[in-house]
Amino acid sequence: MTFNGENTIIGKYVAILKDSTDNFDLQTVSKSTAFVPSAIETPNLQLSKSAFWLKFSIHNTSASDSLMLELDYPTLSVCDFYYPENGGYKAQKLSDTLPFSQRKFQHQNFLFDFKLPKDSTATYYLRVKSTEQMVLPLVVGTSAHVFQSISVKNLLWGIFI
Repeated sequence: MTFNGENTIIGKYVAILKDSTDNFDLQTVSKSTAFVPSAIETPNLQLSKSAFWLKFSIHNTSASDSLMLELDYPTLSVCDFYYPENGGYKAQKLSDTLPFSQRKFQHQNFLFDFKLPKDSTATYYLRVKSTEQMVLPLVVGTSAHVFQSISVKNLLWGIFI
């Protein structure tokens, strides 16, 4: 998917791999040919005891190299984001068992920041697992645009309530 600077819903640009054993690691997943492309904007993985891996590539044509992934579904049990850095992959791991105070961004949504230089392309992985239904509204944007969108949603919820 090509990122031009505006918040972009990426559900149609991800491929999904079901991990029924919950034993896959990034090395196994990155070599897998069993990923199935998503056909919908917001993937719905239903209720499952399995873990799921999502794979997506981003080509950054925006002026910013600081991007953010937002997963607006706070009821997931595990949400691990793998991003390329220094020739390998690093992980940002969030779960409902870790103290909320340990999150880099103390917000109910899963928020992950990462760098992608202008005119570069990289592949990312997201591992999710939950004891509840998994609906995955995924958005990529700049930090400023993502936080602006969150603020507007919060304001509208405040008015609604």
